[in-house]
Amino acid sequence: MRFWFYLIKMGGFDEHVRAGAIVAIVAAALAGTYAIKEGYPPRTIAILIGGVFTVLLIGSVLPDIDIHSSIPRRYLGKILIGTAVVGALFVSVQNPWIPRMVGLKLVTALGLTELPVSVVGSSVLVVGLAAVAKGAGHSLDELLTHRGVTHTVGFAVFFGGVALLLSRRSLSLEIKLATIIGAAGVVGVLVHTHWVDR
Repeated sequence: MRFWFYLIKMGGFDEHVRAGAIVAIVAAALAGTYAIKEGYPPRTIAILIGGVFTVLLIGSVLPDIDIHSSIPRRYLGKILIGTAVVGALFVSVQNPWIPRMVGLKLVTALGLTELPVSVVGSSVLVVGLAAVAKGAGHSLDELLTHRGVTHTVGFAVFFGGVALLLSRRSLSLEIKLATIIGAAGVVGVLVHTHWVDR
C-alpha cells in the first residue's frame, strides 16, 4: 500500500521517474507483444520497444522544464549548449570558409593578424552559438511558469506529435509504429500531469 502512495502523491523528480518507468515498462511490453503478433522483424520490435520506453519516460519528467532549478531543465540547458557547440564545430568543418571569413574580419578589426584566422573564427562561432543557447534557456525560464503550458493536455499532444515525427523520420518506422511511439509520448506527459501531480 505504501508503494502506491508514493506513486500517486504529488511528487518530485524521483516520483515522476518512478511512475514513468512503471508505465513505460508496461507500455513497452504491450507494444512489443503487438509487434510480435503482427510479425515484425526483431530489429523493428527492438526499436519499437526502446522507443516507447524512452519517449514515455522522457515525457514523464519533461513538464518540469518550466522550473529553472529542476533536473529536467538543467539537462535541457546542457543539451542546448552541447548542441550549439557541436553545431558550430560541424559548420566549421563542413564549411571552412565561414570560420575563415569570421576570423579574418575579427583579427583585421583588432589588428591581430598573426593569429590563425580559422581557429579564431571557429572559436567565435562556438562561443557565439553557446551564448545564444544560454540566452534561449534564460528566455525559456522567463516565458514559462510552473504548472503552466507544459502541464497541459495540449503540451502532451505536442510532445507526442514531435515523438511521432522524429521516430518516423529518424528511425524510418512505418506510420502505425511511429504513432504508437507518439502515443507513448502523450501518455508520458499525462503520467506527470494527471497522475503524479494531480
